[in-house]
Amino acid sequence: MTITCYWCGAPKTSKEHVPPRCLFPKTKDAPQLGNQRKNLIKVPSCNIHNCEKSGDDEYLMCILSVNILNNALAETHVKSKILRALKRSPRLMAACFGTHQDIAVSEDGGKALQPTAAVKIDDARLERCLEHMARALFFHKYGSRHEGSVRCTPEFVVAITGPDAIERNAQYEEFRRACDQAFEHQPKEGQNPGVFFYQFHPDPPDQMAALLRMTFYEGAKATAVFCAQQNAQADAG
Repeated sequence: MTITCYWCGAPKTSKEHVPPRCLFPKTKDAPQLGNQRKNLIKVPSCNIHNCEKSGDDEYLMCILSVNILNNALAETHVKSKILRALKRSPRLMAACFGTHQDIAVSEDGGKALQPTAAVKIDDARLERCLEHMARALFFHKYGSRHEGSVRCTPEFVVAITGPDAIERNAQYEEFRRACDQAFEHQPKEGQNPGVFFYQFHPDPPDQMAALLRMTFYEGAKATAVFCAQQNAQADAG
């Protein structure tokens, strides 16, 4: 039997870590946390859907790790692995933090504000990274490829500028609350939950083949909708 890629069905040439291995701190950077790279999920992959996306993996690592709601493990990762990667690659630095805006936020909803910075996200690139992970987790969970479309929504984005920023942020918050409610009692899967865990909803709506939520560093979350095949065909038409 030929083992095929989790995404495209081409013959397997390697194995893909889900999420990318670079998201997990090395033991030398956080020895007090133990080995955070043990028992990582791997799925069969072709070169296009593994080796040729290493640049995207580093971009994803940086964007997810700097979320203000993340845990202390993410902070450790930023001060070690990510800082080294940014110093090594001016291109990565420019892609992640070349465009930023100084802002002040409240960590607890009160009046006390803390200075921080907001970065402009490459929406298409981030969604592509999330789709890679979502499709790989579907393959890992169900043992087959999802052949329909997948729509991924990062839950950690906010609108800073624009005449409709308030309206968009209200929509983002409504979406986050709906996701919190949908996944509140669903089991968490993943051997290193401080870095990453995922939840598949056992009873997705009829128009969905599956519904997935991914959580990184306990703060950065994203939801993936796997469209049913008939919906995917309608979209293509």
